[in-house]
Amino acid sequence: MVLNFLDKHGLGTLMTLVKKGVTGVYRVKGTAIYADAAFLALTPAEKEAIATGASSIVAAGIYQLDNGVWTAIDTSAFTIDNVGDVYDILNGFVTDATFREGADHQIAPGMNIVLVNIGTEDSPVFVWDLLPGLLDLDLYQTKKLLDPLTVFTAGDPKVHTYASETSLPTTEPTATATIAQYDVAIITAGDNKDHVWRAFIDSTTTPGTNDITWVDLGDQVTVEGALKLLGSMCPNTPITDEEILDMWEHA
Repeated sequence: MVLNFLDKHGLGTLMTLVKKGVTGVYRVKGTAIYADAAFLALTPAEKEAIATGASSIVAAGIYQLDNGVWTAIDTSAFTIDNVGDVYDILNGFVTDATFREGADHQIAPGMNIVLVNIGTEDSPVFVWDLLPGLLDLDLYQTKKLLDPLTVFTAGDPKVHTYASETSLPTTEPTATATIAQYDVAIITAGDNKDHVWRAFIDSTTTPGTNDITWVDLGDQVTVEGALKLLGSMCPNTPITDEEILDMWEHA
């Protein structure tokens, strides 16, 4: 954990920097019904088949249970603090202009939607964004950053990309080596997509060959992964605010 590398004051400084670069995290707000024209055209029995009490929904909008009653969410009252709110939509529906993907997309039941801001913080423009696949709430302890960190980016000569961690090279001929000491690799697919690995080179084991050991630093897209990444980059003794700021700006 980061506390192994920073004292409490240093951790506070680091978290302030993280918050400046992150607009929010996904927050699961629970199940909801997206009442479009097709839903409103259903019979009361068909609405009840989707959810108990849903027959009371007779106007368009997004609804959640409030004390046992399906109640419309006042989307006009959304603020920047609502960015990252995720709803698991029980019914199938058709998107409209309030969706980032545009109107007239048929969406299957069980899709998750998240509120995003496509404007600025001072002049927000809120729209819904579709999250791919089904959201497993049991695994939702891992919270995704809405804006990933960019400490390491593809295209940097010190940053390499590989399809999976099993693709990471373990040796290279010294004369033609492409991986240097402390270079990093970003995984682009699979279960460990977006994980960042750092290379440690040992050229003494086999003459003419670099032996490469990779260490998983964390990732740049989840809260937990970002904390691991930043903790892995810090020394194991408390450091000053100036050193933290310098590391942040020049990593």
